[in-house]
Amino acid sequence: MALIHLVRHGQASFGSANYDQLSDLGMRQCYLLGQWMHQTQQPVERIILGGMHRHRQSAQAFVEGFGSPDYLNANHWELDANLNEFDHEQVLKVSRPDLAAPGKLMEFLATQARPRAVFEQMFAEAFARWMSGAHDADYAESWASFKHRIGNAISLFQSPEFHSEPRKNTIVFTSAGPITVLCQQIMAVPDSHIMGLLSVMLNSSVSKLIHTDGDLRVAAINAVPHLEIKADKSLISYR
Repeated sequence: MALIHLVRHGQASFGSANYDQLSDLGMRQCYLLGQWMHQTQQPVERIILGGMHRHRQSAQAFVEGFGSPDYLNANHWELDANLNEFDHEQVLKVSRPDLAAPGKLMEFLATQARPRAVFEQMFAEAFARWMSGAHDADYAESWASFKHRIGNAISLFQSPEFHSEPRKNTIVFTSAGPITVLCQQIMAVPDSHIMGLLSVMLNSSVSKLIHTDGDLRVAAINAVPHLEIKADKSLISYR
């Protein structure tokens, strides 16, 4: 039996010109995850990450907290572009072109009494439009193409080659979209239920897969024990 830990990156820079950058809180969240896994004696023998800057920063902070043995340093990380997030900014802008100009979205949200609730509703509507398949020409990557890409990552995790080495416990740094679709495909969850999970995926959360004889099963989703143990609600974030 092998374990695959799917980690959503730490809090990124929502609302800034460059979202693909961890905030100070995001770095701390991933540091605490590494520290917690070390303290609870959970071995990590392999690191895989998507190609985004926030994935790499999350891995770096995790390794610092874990107390890196040499085999976990960056020279041994494995990159897989299949684990990259979908272009959520494009998905939103296509749905709301009136807010596509730089700074417009944050200006609009600042006028709202409940900005987070308004944003979540906007994003749900934009996501549903993308997922419908009726407007695929509007996007650089369709929903069907995104799901196919994530299926390639699942095929890798199931392959004999992936488990041919003695390393048993893998940690994967990626984003909420890939984690949600990975779990969806393994558990055969319909598309209609996707947004419910995607909208509550916590930063630095761990979703755990168990691999046995070529079969992948979901053992846990969206867990943050490394943050909950601190009894500090300010450590919890969704975006």
